[in-house]
Amino acid sequence: MKNKNQKITIGIFGFGNMGKAIFKLLKGSRQFKNSADFLIFDAKTVKGVKTVKSVEILLEKSDIVFLCIKPQDFYKLNRFRNGKPSKTILISIMAGVKMANIKKIFSGFRAVRTMPNLALQVGQGAVGWHFNKNKFDSAERKLIDRIFSLFGMSIYLRSEKMIDAFTAVSGSGPAYVFLFINVLIKTAKKLGFNQQDAEKIVMQTVIGSTIYARSLGRPNFDQLIKMVQSPGGTTQAAFNSLDIDAMYQEWQKAVTKAYHRAQEISSYDIR
Repeated sequence: MKNKNQKITIGIFGFGNMGKAIFKLLKGSRQFKNSADFLIFDAKTVKGVKTVKSVEILLEKSDIVFLCIKPQDFYKLNRFRNGKPSKTILISIMAGVKMANIKKIFSGFRAVRTMPNLALQVGQGAVGWHFNKNKFDSAERKLIDRIFSLFGMSIYLRSEKMIDAFTAVSGSGPAYVFLFINVLIKTAKKLGFNQQDAEKIVMQTVIGSTIYARSLGRPNFDQLIKMVQSPGGTTQAAFNSLDIDAMYQEWQKAVTKAYHRAQEISSYDIR
């Protein structure tokens, strides 16, 4: 890894929504704005960004390369083989593509496997990641930490298998949250609010509740529910119309289904 006075080069392979988000977050940060150069390789021409004409050039000229292509496109790639181990670090955000398959396509490269969620695009993501610590020196590990700190919250997963669990909970998690938000908005409209006001009310309720819970450090959500749920009050009336135990069971079953599907997707082996 280069010393502190040398610029690093960060490459991005695949310039879709997540690739663009990663580029903007890093390029716009104080940490990397003046200390990093950026290279992009994508099937399409990217205006206003320094691009290279091949993946081989991207791998050769970059210190770190983000693999932001779709899994189905990854499996169509030719194999990139190095005669000796490469100093270039690969950071994969590809869902369901396990480390063993990355190493088969990019032989000789060290890889970090991550599972970010949608909120990375605004720097508020949750990122689960795994790598073999023995393959990276302390400076490289610190650099990876610095990068992930810009994406939101990151958590190192001791086992690559835990990425499947992370995918079910956090990777799919925004859709679960959006479903709940959508239900509240539609109900608010039935109660007389217009679309704009319903969205404002529900969004602020979700944001404010989350910020409050986070301010407590390690909140006890059973106690928080009881704080709002006054005996004989409106919240109690709402809860009386629900089968809370069944709701917990259904969601646990649903997220477990997502977990099993993530395991199925990750089980694919390149021969």
